[in-house]
Amino acid sequence: MTEPAVPNNFDAPPKRDSIPRWIIPVALAALVVAAAIAIVLVAGRQGGVDAPPLPGDFVLASPIGESYRVFDVREVRGSTVTTSSLTASDDELLEVQFSATARLELLDHATLDDIALGQWLTVIGVPNEVFNFSIISIIIFSEFSPAPGNLAITPGGFYGHEAGRSLSKNDVLRPVLGGEVIAIGEDSVTLTGPDGDITLQIYPGAPLFILTQATVSDILSGDRVAVHASAGDDPSKAGAILISRPPMDPSLLGAEGLGVGSSPQDVGGENQPAGEDD
Repeated sequence: MTEPAVPNNFDAPPKRDSIPRWIIPVALAALVVAAAIAIVLVAGRQGGVDAPPLPGDFVLASPIGESYRVFDVREVRGSTVTTSSLTASDDELLEVQFSATARLELLDHATLDDIALGQWLTVIGVPNEVFNFSIISIIIFSEFSPAPGNLAITPGGFYGHEAGRSLSKNDVLRPVLGGEVIAIGEDSVTLTGPDGDITLQIYPGAPLFILTQATVSDILSGDRVAVHASAGDDPSKAGAILISRPPMDPSLLGAEGLGVGSSPQDVGGENQPAGEDD
């Protein structure tokens, strides 16, 4: 007997995709939104509290060395030196007879020919308006002892800036850099520096001074003297005196007088002529 045929009036159910079709566009939209949020957060941090701090103020190191007083020499009579203090008016003069046991050191005028291998050179400068230093002078030391900060100190305990001169009595002179002389060129000197060699370009008229031992008879009218003493102390009792000659010709000490750099090129900034006080 034949079984009745079953009517085939329906199809098999369609196969379903394993990933719904709407997932891909939704995922792409989510990635776009996440990227936009990340950009907003980064921009907000850069302009907010997480932004890199602004540079601090130009801060100078504290003055170095012992306390000292500075005087200008008005007259010399034998062993008596008439001086005026830089902090006093012109009519307040002081007669000083320095101790016979005091050590006197003289910063005398020098040229490139006075520089020799093994000596020490210290560059003296004053802070300027571009947050740097204007160079005032270069000191040549034949006798010296190492001092902190890659500097040198004289047997009398001076760094060389104490009796220096600038255009204003309000300027605070200080050693800027120093090093032992390891090479001498036609118009340059190479020094050992804390981070490598330093080359100074030295041109005619550069304010070079060389330190030598002196006596009271070496003091001349117009010199400047610095003594290790605090305010109010008697300078005649000082155990060490630094004498500095006045500039030979301040008009020569212009922008072409000196260059300082880490290569033989003049990459030094503004150069300030040394001159008389205001």
